[in-house]
Order: sequence, then structure tokens, then C-alpha cells
Amino acid sequence: MNQPEIETEMKRRQWQQHDIYRDTLIGRSMISEVGLVQRNINFEPDQEPEYRKCRNPSPEGDAPIYRLNPPEDPRDPQPECNFAENGQITPSKCRGNSLLYFIAGYVVGILLVLIWYYKNPQRASSDLNLKWIFIVVLFLVLLILVQRRPARCIAALCFSSLPSYQFRAVIIALALLMACLGPVKNIIHNICILANTLYCGQNVLILALRLMQRIIYDPSHSVEESFQGTLTDVRKLMNKLNKLLINLERPIAKIHDTYKICVDWLGLQKDHFDYKMGTPYNRCMKAGNLSITQCQSEFGEETKDCCNKELFNWFCVSLNTLKTFFNDNLQWTQVVIEEIFQRLQLCFLKIRFIFITTISFDHSLKFNSTSLLTNTKDHLHEQDINQHLESQRLKFFFVSLWLDLIIFILLLTVILQSVYFWFRFLANGNFENVYITKDFESFDEQHYQVKEVRALPLSNCEENQYVKISSMRLLPQEISVMYRSCVFLIITGIQLFCICFVDYSLYSLLMLMSFHGHMTADLKPTAYKKIVIKGGGKIGDILRELIHAFEPRTSKMNTRRCLPVPGKPKYIRYLWIFLLYLLAWLMVFWEPYGLRQRHRIMAYFYPEESSRRAQDLHYTILKERKTVFNSRCQRARLLNAFIYNKGILSSIGWWNSRQKCGFRGTLIGQSCTICSKQLTRSDNVPCDLPTCNGIYCRMCFQECNNLCILCSSRYDSDILEFG
Repeated sequence: MNQPEIETEMKRRQWQQHDIYRDTLIGRSMISEVGLVQRNINFEPDQEPEYRKCRNPSPEGDAPIYRLNPPEDPRDPQPECNFAENGQITPSKCRGNSLLYFIAGYVVGILLVLIWYYKNPQRASSDLNLKWIFIVVLFLVLLILVQRRPARCIAALCFSSLPSYQFRAVIIALALLMACLGPVKNIIHNICILANTLYCGQNVLILALRLMQRIIYDPSHSVEESFQGTLTDVRKLMNKLNKLLINLERPIAKIHDTYKICVDWLGLQKDHFDYKMGTPYNRCMKAGNLSITQCQSEFGEETKDCCNKELFNWFCVSLNTLKTFFNDNLQWTQVVIEEIFQRLQLCFLKIRFIFITTISFDHSLKFNSTSLLTNTKDHLHEQDINQHLESQRLKFFFVSLWLDLIIFILLLTVILQSVYFWFRFLANGNFENVYITKDFESFDEQHYQVKEVRALPLSNCEENQYVKISSMRLLPQEISVMYRSCVFLIITGIQLFCICFVDYSLYSLLMLMSFHGHMTADLKPTAYKKIVIKGGGKIGDILRELIHAFEPRTSKMNTRRCLPVPGKPKYIRYLWIFLLYLLAWLMVFWEPYGLRQRHRIMAYFYPEESSRRAQDLHYTILKERKTVFNSRCQRARLLNAFIYNKGILSSIGWWNSRQKCGFRGTLIGQSCTICSKQLTRSDNVPCDLPTCNGIYCRMCFQECNNLCILCSSRYDSDILEFG
């Protein structure tokens, strides 16, 4: 043997020793709770196995002892600080020291911001509050967490978990919140408007029927109301007439007062003149004496005619009967004028007295129906209805708060799910270990070079359990999750559509009611003859008011005030609901591919753990490949026996015979009996017996030695021997 063959043989023996050691550990139940044994087995032939480097088994065969400081993986994106080699690591590379620098810089920045707010107290009073403190503390916590590899890994897992059903539930909750704040709120508002419309129309109808029943059952009361209405109109007319009379009395009273003032002034002037001048006779005699005195002073004591006192006495005697210089007939004129003013006042009083009248009714005949009409015990007021609707509308506020709480809980669930995945990925090597990664392919290539055995390509049965992480093909469990999500979204979409449809339908109904209500004319009273007075000034106005008082009473029913004015739907909310619902559907189809990215994220942050999981998956595939086909065949036979015993497919033979005539593979849903692979026209091998429903893909049929596992009698010998 040459040197390369010797090296290859040594590698094969070393690999066999590794397998023996693995089986020994499994047989002794030395695997820990978190599955660290399988993850520490290294299949690389050119170097020492990983579990030998990290574990030192005791000579007694006890559980292996792990070293406290295992060697670090050179592919680790964030190596931890090794304090034993602290002299070789600079402070900038040590995560603990860098975290202190980050915290110090953050605190210094906060202090600078506080200094700026100290110089601007107006902005500080409006900005510095509990919300600001919460944001500062939150970013400080995030800054501390982001410096650690687990925190960064969990944050990346949160972003990759967005297509999960938890975040999709958040999207649906947001859509429902939009529906509650938009269409549902508008529905409640329009229902309140519809209730007020019905209440208003009911009150108008009750008022009309009440007047009609009162006229029928108590006509005297209607007559009394008619007279009272006439008297009310007459009183209104009297008030207008009284204002007119007052406007006429005012200038006359002013004239009378002015005349009295003038008369009194003339009387005072007369008395003052009489006091100063005296009587006409005395004034005449004084003037005569003054003339005689002047005559004597001029002509001397000689007797002249001008000095004759007798002449003056004869002249003044005729004035002896007059007591004053004024006319005594002025008092008689004043009496006449006073009489005129008194007659005017009496005329105004008579005009007022004409319209002062009262009518009393004495009627004791009353029916029970009238008392029922006047009973307002059960009468509902519009204010009471509005208060009741407002109290019911307040409950809607608690619904929105509940939806906000649900959204917060769902967001918290996304974070908890990421933490759970991170923990399970590191603690359990078999957790969701069904994806073929690059580490798996490289390890499979190394394994082929050593033992000439490959795990790839996968068989049809294995393709239902494992898939390449970058493949578009979905696993059955991923498809089932997608189906459940689709059913949930269909039900939710029907609910959202019904909410929006009811909102728009109710708005259209109210708008239709309002349109036809405005197009319909109001109820008008029957035509009757009436007296029309044109012109006439004030007298014409008074006569028109008087005639109107005796016209028949009519009541107009204004139904337009009861017409609804509905709230218009917010179509932008419809658009947001549709976009959120569409986003949820996109997330359904992206969910399996998005959740696969979590394994790539864990492989980036924990490459050593990812390579160990790839080795575990490789070992599991090779180990189960011998038994998975037999278990599939046994499962198919048991299922076929159960179906025939229950008699579910009584006509399966006839159906298979029709399919063999050229229809097989043309219907949707035909799949392989063993691996459940979807069949096509070119890739299907049916059983030859017409009563057998077995149908296979070519690969499974070849693995069955070209025998039908459902009806072949050599199944137990040939197939098991082949396995």
C-alpha cells in the first residue's frame, strides 16, 4: 500500500472510533439536558475531534467534564475578553471598557442637553416631562444591551420574527383598531342619528294624532282653544293698538304741558305787572298828578288848563272799573283748552276699553282618552335619548383601550418568542434542526471524503422532513401553518369587509332617506276663503290683524327637521385597513422563508453552535435513513387497512380503473402512497390490480423492488430485506 492509501485507512479507523464513542455515550445516557454531547462531536478527519478538546472524561467512565475556558472560534463575530491575556488586548477591543465609554458619552450628552434647557427655561417647561425621562432611560438600556452579543442577537431575531403569526396578529389588531376608530365609530354615530330621526318623526306623529284625538273626543276643548287663540291674537292686536295710542298721546300730552307752562308764566307776569303798576285808575291818577306837577313847574303857579286836576279825575274815572291791564277772558280760554285735552284722554280710554274682554268656559264633559293623551309619565325626551346613547358610546373607549393593550402584549410576545428561540437554539441541538445549511454541505463533503457516504441528495421521504434553507420548497408543517394562517385571515377579512360594508350601507341608507325626504313636500292645510285687506296704512294693519284673529287654526308639520344628516365614511381608513390586510397576506406567504432567516442569524452570531447542529443533523439523517422508508411503508399499509375496514372508499377500485385508462395524474391532489409527493403524468406508477389504490412515484417504486406495498404478498420479505 502506498502512503495516500495508508492515510485514508487511518482516517477511516479514526472515524469508526468516533462513532463507537458516540454510541457508548448514548448507551450510558451521558447526554446532558441541553444536548451538549451531540453538538460537541466533530467529524473533521484532519484535526482532533472537538469534544476531545473541550472535555476531559474521567477514568471511571463518568460523565465528561467540560473545561471552563474552551478555545474560541475564530469565526465568532464577537470574541469575549480573555482576562488571562488582558495584556495583549487593548481597552478599545474589550467590550466591558467600551461599554463604559459609551455610557459615559451618553451621560455627558444628556448633561449638555440639560445645560441647554437650563438656558432656555421656556422650552424646558414644555419638553422636560415623564415622556422625556422615559425615552432617555429606554435608550440607555438599549445602549447597554446592544453592547452584548445575546442582546444584539435577540434584536436581530425580533426583526426576523416579524413575519411570524404574533406580529401578523399585531397587524390584524391594528387593522381592527383602525376599523374601530373609523367605520365602527361612524356606524355608532349614524345609528345615533337614525335613532334621533325616528324619535323626532315619532314625536311629530304623536303631536298630530294628539290634536286629532282631542278634537274627536273633546270638541269643547278644541272650541275653547280656538277662542283662546282668537283672544290671544286680539290681545296682540290690542298691544299694537296701545302702542299706537301711546304714540298719539305723547305729543298731545307734550302740547298740554307746554300750554300749561305758558299759562302759568303769563299768570306770573300778570301778577308781577299788577304789583309794580297797580290798577289802571291809580296808574292814571298818578300820571295826572305827575303832569300837573310838571305843568306847575314850567308855567308857575298860574292857573292853567293843564293844572286842572278835575279834568284828570274825569278822565280816569272811566278806568275805575278795571282791576288790571290784562284781559280777564284768558281764564275762560284756558278752561276750554283743558276740556279739549280731557276729551282726548277719554277717547283713548274708550278705544282701549273696546278690546278689553274675557271669555270663560264652563264644561265638565271629559273622556278617559283625553287624560291618556295628557299623561307624560312615559314620554321620552330627546335629551334623555342623547344621554343614553352617549353613555353607550363611552363603552367604545374601553374597546379601543383593550385593543391597544392587546397590541402591546402581542409586541411583547414577539420579543419573548425571539428570546425563547434564542434559548432553545442554544440549549437543544434538535430544536428546528431541519434545514440544510452551508455548514451541513461542507461537512457532508468532508464526511464523503472520509467514509464515502453522503447525506445528500435527500430521498423523497426525507424531503418531507428536511429542506435546504435557501430553497423555495416548503415543509408539510410549514404548509399546515400557512393554511391555518390563511383560514384565520379569511375569517378576519370577512369581518373587516362586513364592518366597512355596514358602515357604507348605513351611510347610503341615511342619505337616501334624506334625499327623498327633501324631495317630498310638507303637509299643507286644506284651502279656505279668507279676507284680504290691501293698503290702509296703520288702520289697514290693525284690520288685517283683527281679521287674522278670526281665521281657522291650522298646524303645520315640519318633517324636514327630522331628516338625518349622516356622518360621511372616512375612506382613508378603508385604504389603511386594506393595506394592513394586504400586508398580513404578504406576511403569510413570507412567514416560512422569514422564519428560516433566524437560523442564519444564529449562525452568524454563534457559528460554532451552528456547525455542531449541522453535524447533529447529518448524523440524524444517516441514522434514520435506514428506518424511515420502512416506517413509511408500514404507515401506508396500516392506513390502507383502516380505510378498507371502515368502508370509506367502497368505489376506489372503479376509480382506479378509470385513472389507469389515461386519467391518472391529471387531477389535483394525487400524491405518492409512500412519500406523499405530488405526482404528474410522467412520474406516476399505479398498481396493476384494479381494486388497489396504490400509486407511487418512480423512485419509491424502485426502492420497493417494483412491488406494491399494499397488495403484494412478498412485502414482508422482499422490502424488509431490501431495507
